[in-house]
Amino acid sequence: MNNKIVSLTKSAVQRLRSFSNNENEELNFRFGLKYTGKCKDYVYIFEKLSDDFDKNDIVSNFSDDNINIVIKQDDVKGIKGTIIDYINDKMSGNIIFNNPNVAQSCGCGESVSIAKDN
Repeated sequence: MNNKIVSLTKSAVQRLRSFSNNENEELNFRFGLKYTGKCKDYVYIFEKLSDDFDKNDIVSNFSDDNINIVIKQDDVKGIKGTIIDYINDKMSGNIIFNNPNVAQSCGCGESVSIAKDN
């Protein structure tokens, strides 16, 4: 299933493509939320996957860049509309999630609460 649940900035695409030396290799990344019950309830999951993922997962396919963002059905409401970005400054480089569904985030930016109407 090909749905654009999330979007990627050009800098995020460049960073994700750096995980492979072969520009034609299809890359799969899991993006989702994990309930922690601490601080602001959820933390983001973002990890590189093998080629295998659940057939019930939603796949946002960025075919021009050979990148798939794989999302579990249960996570769609909490992350729909998120823009995945990569920021590289003098101190570090970080994947950033600009998620319109976030009601609050903790001071360190590691955990979030999702708006109740989602």
